[in-house]
Amino acid sequence: MITIENETLRVTINEVGALLTSVYLKKKNIEALWQADDKNSWPFQDVVMFPFIGVAKYSLDGVLHEGGRQHGFARDSRFTVVEKAKDKVVLSYHDDKTSFALYPYRFELRVTYSLSANKLHSHFEVTNRSERTMPFMLGNHPGYRYSFFKGSVDLGPNQLSYLPVRENLSRKEEPFPYDGEISLTKDFFRHYETLVFVKGPAPKVNTGLGYSIVYHFVADYCVLWSHPEKGDFLCVEPWWGVNQYEGKPLDLAKRKNITLLPKGKSKAFDNEVEFVY
Repeated sequence: MITIENETLRVTINEVGALLTSVYLKKKNIEALWQADDKNSWPFQDVVMFPFIGVAKYSLDGVLHEGGRQHGFARDSRFTVVEKAKDKVVLSYHDDKTSFALYPYRFELRVTYSLSANKLHSHFEVTNRSERTMPFMLGNHPGYRYSFFKGSVDLGPNQLSYLPVRENLSRKEEPFPYDGEISLTKDFFRHYETLVFVKGPAPKVNTGLGYSIVYHFVADYCVLWSHPEKGDFLCVEPWWGVNQYEGKPLDLAKRKNITLLPKGKSKAFDNEVEFVY
């Protein structure tokens, strides 16, 4: 485990997956990250989603791949620390034999976590080291503690569109019947499963725990998810790409909102969370 901190935050990261395991608010003396402490709920805390989002069923070069881990293999891969300071860490993962069997491209995925006052910044950079264009998606999937009795989410005043998701398949875009501040319940997620907002704004979340979380990102999709039965947490996820879309081919290079990265090029993605007391 790796720890970075400043006067406000202390953050712990696992080298396996470059995943957050703790985000501790020093001035509130409270853990903000979901600790997976209900065995009947989501058993994870964070996922770096690469090279695809959603169920592991896709084709590349005419070869069908299925049955692997949802949201890609980066979450199970060991990253190497390439830079470390008190309030910042840079981790890197290169393709290997395991990844190449599932995804025949040469790449580097760098994940940087840095702190500034009450903000945690997550920076993801993908570099294509192959001799051909590389298709991929990327998403960020941390789960923060949230009270379903006291909390609320401010979606802003604009009418939103969303993709209904059923059985991990995104369906045709529909208008979302709510806007502004909404109180989420477990019934809400039993009904909607996963909320995938199209070009949706990064929301502000009143956790109901004495502080708010303001998200700062620009992504193809803004996703809200929680376990429909158990667990006091909420995942607010920027997705650059989308899970398998109804009527779209399994070929990863032809999927909706896929990133096609030319050889030798890099592309960066950012997510920042601000804790407001």
